Amino acid sequence: MKESHQLQTVVDYLTKRLHYERLAFWGKSMGAAAAIFFAQMMPSICCMVLDSPFDRVENVVMRLARRNSSLPEIMIKGGMYFVRKTIEEEAGFDLMSVNPIEIVSKVGVPAMFLIGTNDEVIDLESFMELYRQYAGPKRLRVIKDRHHHDCLSDDPNILNEAVDFVLQHLGIMRNSIPFFNPYETRSKSAQRQGLGGFGAQSPRVIGTATDPR
Repeated sequence: MKESHQLQTVVDYLTKRLHYERLAFWGKSMGAAAAIFFAQMMPSICCMVLDSPFDRVENVVMRLARRNSSLPEIMIKGGMYFVRKTIEEEAGFDLMSVNPIEIVSKVGVPAMFLIGTNDEVIDLESFMELYRQYAGPKRLRVIKDRHHHDCLSDDPNILNEAVDFVLQHLGIMRNSIPFFNPYETRSKSAQRQGLGGFGAQSPRVIGTATDPR
């Protein structure tokens, strides 16, 4: 998947060019799925915050289609098949192969899972099955009344807990750095402490360097 390749590029840059030694991933939705796939290949990642990950991309597509279309399900599935084949022919990529549920039992990186009770995109029951099958140390926070596109910054208690989770696994004392929000661009003060974060559609990568440049 494209996001995993982007993530590999970021990780290579941080570790080889900027000498970052400890890394954490913070991803939302597709970004969280990309983090899970990458963590399977790179188990040395310190931890992950997985915000609203899905179990199977097909379930997400069907859920959205049912909510936003009055077409019969057989027509929705036919349209999805057409989109799938088009992407496969144009990009050489099978959209329906993005299924984190198939690999989470092999991922051992400590992870914090986040989901909102009013998520319109991710089915809560499917999310819980993903959480149950996850092999590594894990923590779960279900946020009341939160929608899929709501910003975690709107809930400072959960945001603080997630930040503390990351810093703990990176071996950083909270009072040794200024507060940072992984959903925003990293600040210069955080850069001076050797704390970096990069990302957009892909998961944000947070890490520490002994010799930040």
